[in-house]
Amino acid sequence: MTRHSIFRSTSRLLAVLGIMGGSLLLGSCTAPPPPEASAPSPSPAPPPDYQRPARHLGLQDFGDPNADRLRQRLRAGKQADTVLRIVQLGDSHTASDTFTKGLRARLRTDLGDAGIGWITPMNVRGMGHSLIKIQSKNWRLTSSRTDESDHFPLGGYIAQAARKNAWIRVDAHQPDDQPYRATLLLRQTADARPLLLQSGAQRHALSARQAAAPRIGGWRYLSTRVQLPFTLTAADAGKTELGGIWLEKETRHGVLISPIGTNGARQGIWGKWQADWPAQLAATRADLVIIAYGTNESFDPDLDPAALRATLEEGIRVVRAALPRAAVLLIAAPDALRAATNEHLPCAQRRPLHHKTVKQAQLTVAKSQHTLYWDWESAQGGACPMLDWQARGLVGKDLVHFTRDGYQESARRLYLDLKRWERQGNEALGAVAGEDGSVTETSH
Repeated sequence: MTRHSIFRSTSRLLAVLGIMGGSLLLGSCTAPPPPEASAPSPSPAPPPDYQRPARHLGLQDFGDPNADRLRQRLRAGKQADTVLRIVQLGDSHTASDTFTKGLRARLRTDLGDAGIGWITPMNVRGMGHSLIKIQSKNWRLTSSRTDESDHFPLGGYIAQAARKNAWIRVDAHQPDDQPYRATLLLRQTADARPLLLQSGAQRHALSARQAAAPRIGGWRYLSTRVQLPFTLTAADAGKTELGGIWLEKETRHGVLISPIGTNGARQGIWGKWQADWPAQLAATRADLVIIAYGTNESFDPDLDPAALRATLEEGIRVVRAALPRAAVLLIAAPDALRAATNEHLPCAQRRPLHHKTVKQAQLTVAKSQHTLYWDWESAQGGACPMLDWQARGLVGKDLVHFTRDGYQESARRLYLDLKRWERQGNEALGAVAGEDGSVTETSH
């Protein structure tokens, strides 16, 4: 099914769980003492400005073994000594960070701000981040979507210094003077000079030869305290590679959301990452992993439904092996239409060829693998959501991608469904699946 099994590194997971927690800290800094924890209190009721569409059942729980733990994290509040870490893996709906931006902003209001999370190792055309801007000069990008490598880490990007003194600058879109712990995934040849990190007046020499630095799949995890902006400079050409950067505030509470997406990707892209990528996922210590693919699969004329289900099932098993305490949320694909088709055709005839097949597979797997599940299309409401939302300025001309406001509205609906689910507990809802993967409520 893939070039290599994505299970091969599970025996090493327990050895790396502390990496992102700062097992190697360069420079002189001391973590601040934790604030006093208070007893969790129920979250306030969501505002009454979102009427759930008739065919939408909200966020459904098909028996996720870590659902109660996630609820506790969501109820922790700003005073608790708790960081809620969320990783979303997906396609272009994830890669722009516009959807996750909306979820992040609302959860920050509830829980506080724990930082930025994962960012690409350099600027990637067609992608962005709502909090961070990256500039680079003389670095070469390799992507797991279009290229081949045995070394793609979690996320599937490698930035290589192509010339001497190649640099990368990471800055915030808005002024930010808070201290961060930056964790870099670094690979270097044996004769490479250290990578120079400059943050204000502070300079750090980072080398993949530092024996104390944790190592997964050939990538060294190097952590140091930084303030934004900071600059990375490689003295040598072709000897230094970056596989990603993690930025977390030196705080003891809040939410950290990492959108790890690739434009045009399908969930099978995980098979192009190195065998140790699940150990790198384990190092994130995520409490919730969101899997959000399906749009590109639905346009594939040669889609194999059995292979689609098998790939998704295997992926969920790998995530749970890497993060046994994390909940898994499967987001089913939103609505999509083929813009080039006759606009007078019924909506169902304008959808991608395998839209129904993909949605049915996602629902089936969510049930069989006992995950949380959110149907993005049914949350949109209406018989033909993309046309309705386009008329409201929420969907672009391609009838596949949302506008900025459309992603924000989608995130708002997910957030409110998440808060309803949190408050309701494990409420049983009777539902049956339709042929298109939608669900129809039968009882409350």
